Amino acid sequence: MRDRTVVGAGAILALGAIVFGFVFCVKRSEHGDRTTVFRVQSRSMEPSLLGPRFELTCPECGASVVMSIDLAPSEAGAEQGGETSPEVQAFRERVRVMTCRRCGFDRAPAASAVFCDGDLLRAASVDSSSRLLERWRVAVFRDASGVRSLKRIVGLPGERVAIRNGDVWIDGKLARRPPELPRRVATEIQPTFETRAADRLLVTSVVVSRRATDDGKEIVERTPAAISNESPIPSFNGGASSPTELVRDFEIRFLWNADGPGGERLLALVRRPDRAWLADYSAIRRVVSVRSIQLRDDRAVSGRRFEELTLDDFADAKATVKRTRDVVWNGTLDVSVAAIDGELTLAVAETELARFDLGDAESTATAAISTPFAILGDASRASFVKIFRDVHYSSSDDGEWTTPVGSYFVLGDNSSASLDSRFPDAGEFRVEDATPVAADDAVLR
Repeated sequence: MRDRTVVGAGAILALGAIVFGFVFCVKRSEHGDRTTVFRVQSRSMEPSLLGPRFELTCPECGASVVMSIDLAPSEAGAEQGGETSPEVQAFRERVRVMTCRRCGFDRAPAASAVFCDGDLLRAASVDSSSRLLERWRVAVFRDASGVRSLKRIVGLPGERVAIRNGDVWIDGKLARRPPELPRRVATEIQPTFETRAADRLLVTSVVVSRRATDDGKEIVERTPAAISNESPIPSFNGGASSPTELVRDFEIRFLWNADGPGGERLLALVRRPDRAWLADYSAIRRVVSVRSIQLRDDRAVSGRRFEELTLDDFADAKATVKRTRDVVWNGTLDVSVAAIDGELTLAVAETELARFDLGDAESTATAAISTPFAILGDASRASFVKIFRDVHYSSSDDGEWTTPVGSYFVLGDNSSASLDSRFPDAGEFRVEDATPVAADDAVLR
């Protein structure tokens, strides 16, 4: 009898759990707490979230060649025309060759390019009070025409937003982003050219071109070039074109061989529009020190240009010193030096060692920068060097916008290819129309 009672009680509990689960799921559905799928349809959030594009392998150097396009918005969200869409067909008919950004080969046959649709994203359908609808999160909005588009939230309802030197200012203060965000949205600069000397390594942005000589041979020329915020393909944001502005925020990433005498010290020159900074890390003392000097017409008081600076140029500059956390400093290390959001940071294996205020957040100085960093010392210790350009939000003026109550001020990471809150044509991006992406890494593969 006792066994039957136990069995009966267990059955009742199991049935209760089923009923509770059903009611819970219904309630979740009623409140819209579920995920939907959205197809990226434009270039506005590159490079972290990719839209429709053509890809092929460069026959000259083997690098991946990508050309992005925008497709007509589809209300179906996850559905697009793909190869049959008018935009893709027009590309096939119009474009004959593609240019490799790495080696400059400008005759890669576009006919062999493979069309890749835009990324699929998980978007969380939640109410407007959700914590997912916070600054720097990505969300799907309906624009003025009622079409869904993907943007990043930068201004909250009622806030005053301004764009200065590519940075976002909120209510008169620089809006610094979470440390992991710049790395996620940065664009690798290609092509670049390395110059290694006995005491330094320079990585310069270049334009690669080819020309034929009088005897019929072909030569490759690399010309130093300023790094700007230009999109690879011209874009007209709803009738307004974003201007080309000079960028000043960059990151250099490289592998550093720390073994043996000399490997315990890392020296990096960091370029700003009107100053040069020297970051000096000692693994033995576990400290990072920085010094800076003025640059006038790209030259220090000594007359040396940024690329030529030595430790002597910083001898009289006041040093700011910070102790670092303990890190394993041997073998081959993944190093990052960045000058972003008005701060200079040094990181090893994505562990931040030190952060310094550059003090130039409100500076209006601009400069055509082609060499944003230099690694001093034994250049042979550095390998796999890459330079990344930070997001640079361009603006047609230096005005200030007040975000209406019930709306967000949103921007696309690929500033020059985004129709967003900078342009009246886009309309308001309203709170009730926002569908936050579940996470910035919510791409469905």
